[in-house]
Amino acid sequence: MTAAETAKRFLVMIFGLIITALGLAVCVETDLGISPITTLAYTLNTVVPSISLGTFTFLQHLVFFTLTVLLLRRDFRPYQLLQVPCSFLFGAFLDIWKYLLNDTVPSNYVVRFLVLLLGCAIVAIGFSLIFTSRVALEANTAFLNALCLRTGKPYGTLKMISDIVIVVLAAVVGLIFLHKIVGIREGTIIAALIIGPIAGFFNKRLAGMERFFTSK
Repeated sequence: MTAAETAKRFLVMIFGLIITALGLAVCVETDLGISPITTLAYTLNTVVPSISLGTFTFLQHLVFFTLTVLLLRRDFRPYQLLQVPCSFLFGAFLDIWKYLLNDTVPSNYVVRFLVLLLGCAIVAIGFSLIFTSRVALEANTAFLNALCLRTGKPYGTLKMISDIVIVVLAAVVGLIFLHKIVGIREGTIIAALIIGPIAGFFNKRLAGMERFFTSK
């Protein structure tokens, strides 16, 4: 891989992280629930507001990264260490967008619902850009891929189980410390249903970017 191609891939990956963080921040602002994987970090941030949502997201990604290393062992490759700085950047971008978008979504439910759908679409586009860059996988995706390798179970099945476990943990933490469930609403179900298919749609459309990466 040439230096120019490497630079292009990193730029696309970083842009993907920025877009994904924007979409997630948009979903958070609607207060209609967030994607399953973010519910635990969101709940922990509500319990301990002095620690930002981006920081809790980064810490959650570090847990996934550690589990990936333990699962892969000798199959772990040095380039996968990029998950750590990528996760840090994502957490930082999330906090920046959350600050910039604070209280920008109207209180009207229909408008918030439409904004939620827009946020999910933005998240999906960001995921597609990260995937297309082929620099480093998002930490949860890398963990699930490692789990697929070790268990032989389909990715879709493991993704569903992972989402359920995280949502249940978020609900338990909320009930214990806040005596209520936060961040888990209709938006959580919608995000679980539509982000994957939208990302798949854009993955196909962005496949042609390989020519951009390899062109001189």
